[in-house]
Amino acid sequence: MYTIREVSKLMKVNQLTDKKSELLRWINEEKIQCEATDEGTFRIPKNEVQRLFEAKWKPVVFQQIKQYEMTIQTMLSQLNDPYAGALTKIESLHGLIRWGFAALASYQFRMEHDVVSAKQLYYFALQVSEVYEKYVRQALTQYPYIAYLPASLKDKVLWALFSQRFDLAYHMAEHYEPNGFMESNKIDLLIKYLLLKKDREATELLKQLAQEDTEINVEIIDAILSHDQKRVNELLYIEADAKYKYYTQEMIHLPYQILCDDLLLYGWIAQCRGIPVTLKHPIMAEECFKKHRLVYPDLSFLPDEFKVLISNAM
Repeated sequence: MYTIREVSKLMKVNQLTDKKSELLRWINEEKIQCEATDEGTFRIPKNEVQRLFEAKWKPVVFQQIKQYEMTIQTMLSQLNDPYAGALTKIESLHGLIRWGFAALASYQFRMEHDVVSAKQLYYFALQVSEVYEKYVRQALTQYPYIAYLPASLKDKVLWALFSQRFDLAYHMAEHYEPNGFMESNKIDLLIKYLLLKKDREATELLKQLAQEDTEINVEIIDAILSHDQKRVNELLYIEADAKYKYYTQEMIHLPYQILCDDLLLYGWIAQCRGIPVTLKHPIMAEECFKKHRLVYPDLSFLPDEFKVLISNAM
């Protein structure tokens, strides 16, 4: 049984405990099943909280999907505009990477749980990132002041592995050279070492990162380097459980699954190194770590000047 304050926090509605409170209004209108206490307050059973949450999240996720679809259409319209300059096109390509296909995949997966569709959208993100980087390098000769914000190797490897373009993941890892000593560059370098099975270099770099406040999960990577299948899967489950509790606030069952980038990245790197992943958790289906028969969609939505920049389409 949950209090009005607990449920309102989860539902992100008005937390004021008066007649104007949204939850109390629903209670007064008998739209919510609850029990009155001797103190004059209400308690809402768990199954009712679950029902309310499911009724609330669907339109929210649907709206997010529509927003990302509109963003993608806007960016594509700018790319196809014959009067758009190089800077506008660069911003549009960057928008497709940052707010486009990968983000859309995440929200569509919450609604439909379609792994194949998510993989195809990640494939789009991967291809557009290549177009963006090549186009910017061309434009830099004319506009040397352009702000260049390429996707990290970590992101690109994730997109490649999840979309089953393992050849591209290895190719990018082989040709990656860090630019500076920022934490993000160290993480990208670690991803390179893990994929290419340069375990000595990976172990040394992992020791450095373990001393820093880093975003990577040192324990999982250490288990991958040790080729400990049982420990890898146990740690992936612990990581999934932590994310699940974060999203649910330890109150109810999450009514949808999530594409967790870190879990996908660690899991697929482990499998590329011969470690089977058998993660079964409510937050993300085991199917996310299986290979599928994929039909890679073409990139007909891109103008011809960008299509010629793609060297790895299928």
